[in-house]
Amino acid sequence: MNYVLQVFLLACGLLFFSVTIYLLLKKKISEWNSITWFLGSVVILIVSANPNMVDSLSERLGVSYPPALVFLLSSLVLLVLVLYQSMQISDLQKKLRSLAQHVTLQAPANGDAPEWVGVLEAAAAKEDTSEEDLVEKVGDPELAQEKPE
Repeated sequence: MNYVLQVFLLACGLLFFSVTIYLLLKKKISEWNSITWFLGSVVILIVSANPNMVDSLSERLGVSYPPALVFLLSSLVLLVLVLYQSMQISDLQKKLRSLAQHVTLQAPANGDAPEWVGVLEAAAAKEDTSEEDLVEKVGDPELAQEKPE
C-alpha cells in the first residue's frame, strides 16, 4: 500500500474517532450507539496500520480481489446497523403511542385538555417523529420521556 494512502487512512480513522467523541460529548448520539462507531474507527486504524491484513484475510477466505472483501464486510456492517436502527425506531413508536394514550387518559374530562395533548396524539400517529421533536413541541423533556403506569 502506498505510504500516502496509509497516512490518509490513518488520518480518516483519527478524524472519525474524534468526531464520534465530539458527538458523544454534545449528546448527539447515545453511549450505546457510540460503541459501534468507536469500533468502526478502531477497525479503520488497524487496517491503516496493517495494510497486508486485508490481503491475507481475503486469501484465507478465497476472495481473489481484496477490495471486494472490504466492500462486502462494509455492506454487511451497514445492513446490521440499519436493522438495529429500525428496531430502535419501532420501540420508540410504541413508547410514543403509549405516552399519547396515557396523556389522553390524564386529560380533564370536560374537554379542556392542554394543547400539547393534540400534539402528542398527532405525533403518535406519525411514524417519523423523534423524541427531540416531541420535547421541542411539548416543551417539557420529562413529559416526553414519561412512561405510563
